[in-house]
Amino acid sequence: MAVVVWIGVIGIGALTGLRDGSTHQNGEQVVVALEEMQSSWQERDGTIAIELIQYGKRLKGSFREWEAAINFADPGSPGPAGDVEVVIAISSLKLGSVTKNALKKDYINAKEFPTSRFVADLVKTDTG
Repeated sequence: MAVVVWIGVIGIGALTGLRDGSTHQNGEQVVVALEEMQSSWQERDGTIAIELIQYGKRLKGSFREWEAAINFADPGSPGPAGDVEVVIAISSLKLGSVTKNALKKDYINAKEFPTSRFVADLVKTDTG
């Protein structure tokens, strides 16, 4: 659960792309192909979501295409427990009626930055 929260928080802050994501941007189709990542943990389903406020209105969206490699081994006591890497296809963003504008150069700039990569170490704490 902590990994999902971490991915969501980082995703809101950074934003950039994934597997077979496609969209139209300024009349051009942007397509990003993601490579399948090797992992000791197989994600079955999940969501990488984004939420923002525009002119006082809350907008919620998500990225349809992403890959994750999660390596986890319970160390038995507090300490290093593995790592996680997530790659997101930025062009796979769906953000309601503002999707097309959000992908443009002045905002996320999916054309120049088609993917976003997040990496973190997993650590077992005293509480789990």
